Amino acid sequence: MISDHTHMPYSKTFDSPFDLIAADYDRMFTSSYTGKAQRAAVWQEIDRIFQPGQRVLEMNCGTGVDALHFAKRGLSVFAFDQSGRMTDLARSRVIQAGCGQQVHVHQMAIEDMAQWDMGLQFDAAFSNFGGLNCVSNLSQVARDLARFVKPGSPVVLCLMNRFCPWEWAFYLGQLNFKKAFRRFPKSGITTQFKNQTTFRLHYPGVRELIRCMDPHFQYVWHKAVGLTVPPTYLENWVEQHPRILRIAQSLDNSISRWPVFRNLGDHCLAHFIRR
Repeated sequence: MISDHTHMPYSKTFDSPFDLIAADYDRMFTSSYTGKAQRAAVWQEIDRIFQPGQRVLEMNCGTGVDALHFAKRGLSVFAFDQSGRMTDLARSRVIQAGCGQQVHVHQMAIEDMAQWDMGLQFDAAFSNFGGLNCVSNLSQVARDLARFVKPGSPVVLCLMNRFCPWEWAFYLGQLNFKKAFRRFPKSGITTQFKNQTTFRLHYPGVRELIRCMDPHFQYVWHKAVGLTVPPTYLENWVEQHPRILRIAQSLDNSISRWPVFRNLGDHCLAHFIRR
């Protein structure tokens, strides 16, 4: 169990762009067919790596779906996210499920992790579905994270991938070349939610991610998530073809670790060990 006396460095409310979509996030992604399929692929791996009784640090926890999953499996979770509205939803979810003792949720930007005086060491760390794509300096995140993760402990990161064939096919079919290859620039892209706050997204390749995590974390393996399962913007089509989604999930399970294929897909899931 995680102590309630953990000190957080800030109490201010962040103005996160993700506040704008927090109320709709579960409907748009968590509860969608494609969202469920991609999360199931992540949990399939995570449940083999993280063990009951471990203390997990979850970065960019969103609305708390993964944290609650860990708690129900007997893990303690310290979860944080920059979005105040996301963390509010995460706390509500955890409390309603009766897991308030196993999961502690805080509002904090990942860039501020170095200033966090936790007084805790974690048995594992995790970030899911692209939270780290919003960070410009992954090497700094790795250095900060190394302070809090015990040697020999697993770190599993799921980021939006640079190479997404579904995206190429979908937007090239509309002759929208800019969106088809929007993940390619190494400097990232500027995007926004609901035509309001703009922010940068970065799409590091696997080699870049491994380089940023070194020398603190040793690479173990990586796989594609959403290789044959489509992204959420094809949800309407997927809803009309549930059988195709089931076939796509089966294919993902079979080929997502194969050379070449593991570097493609909507997301990439990478496993590291603290040196």
